[in-house]
Amino acid sequence: MKNSPIYFLNHKQMLMKYLIIICSALLTLTGVYAQPENDNRDERIESLKIAFITEKLALSSKEAQVFWPVYNEFSEQLKLIKDKQRDLAKQMRTKTEFTDQEAEKLIQDQVQLRQQEYDLTKKYVGDFKRVLPVKKVARLMTLEDEFRVLVMQRLRDARPRPNQRSR
Repeated sequence: MKNSPIYFLNHKQMLMKYLIIICSALLTLTGVYAQPENDNRDERIESLKIAFITEKLALSSKEAQVFWPVYNEFSEQLKLIKDKQRDLAKQMRTKTEFTDQEAEKLIQDQVQLRQQEYDLTKKYVGDFKRVLPVKKVARLMTLEDEFRVLVMQRLRDARPRPNQRSR
């Protein structure tokens, strides 16, 4: 079986797929740190996230084809909720004094946004389970945080330290 041409092609295709993903991730990573701060940084980070998730979930091309539209829809809706949470947090930081009614409204708004985030995640977990095996969905639940930590670490490592001399 291992000597058959089909096994060799499938194995070779799989290796090429992973090689392409790893190379594109590395090239994109170096691009993130070599380019000016705001020069399409979000797009490059999003490309890295796609490569990261694809690699970590070992998505087949068929799985990727049905997964990414669902994931992108989820991400867009989640971003709207996160933007509202950031706006609310900014409002709370900039205003130093609140009436009891204002404080109560802010608390209710925070709880409501957290509930929306939970409800959205719950809905999309069901959608993800329709397009991916449950083990991959379980793994997906931790990948965004892993990716965020990785990016933050790389950005921290790339930042020049005050006690370093440039050569």
